Amino acid sequence: LHADVVLVDAPCSSSGVLRRHPSQRWALHLQEVSDIADLQLSILEEASQLVRPGGRLVYATCSLIHLENQSVVAGFEALQRGFV
Repeated sequence: LHADVVLVDAPCSSSGVLRRHPSQRWALHLQEVSDIADLQLSILEEASQLVRPGGRLVYATCSLIHLENQSVVAGFEALQRGFV
C-alpha cells in the first residue's frame, strides 16, 4: 500500500506549548529530547516506506526545538538520499 501523501505528526517534547504550560519548561531534559528525536527519525523512516514514488512525506511536530525538527529532517535526508 502506497499513498500520495503521508503525514507524520510525530510525538515530541511539546515545547511548542510552553506559553500555555510554562511549568513544562522545567520538565524538559536534554537526554529525553534526544531520545524523542531518535524515535521521531525512526517513525519518519517507517512512514517513508508508505509513500508512492513521486508522493509527499509531510513531517510535523509541536516542538520549537531544533533537535526535533531540522536535525531530524537532516538525519532523514542523510539516511534516505534516494528519497525525492
